[in-house]
Amino acid sequence: MAEWWDAPLLPTGRYSDLDEFDPAYLKIRTKNSPIAIYIQHPIPIPAPGDKDKPPPKPLMLTKKVRYIALENGSTF
Repeated sequence: MAEWWDAPLLPTGRYSDLDEFDPAYLKIRTKNSPIAIYIQHPIPIPAPGDKDKPPPKPLMLTKKVRYIALENGSTF
């Protein structure tokens, strides 16, 4: 028995097909082949642990640092 990812490529779904059949019978370069010339990139999904992260704590600035930052055009 072949692995699930190899089974669609083999005529009877067994690794013995590699020895018994001519490579032309393997379902690699057919119209309905699961293999394509295109690369498929899965959509990234957030990690399950990211949902439970607490929000970042605000940074407390001193009056002097706030004054300097506001003079330089920074916004908070």
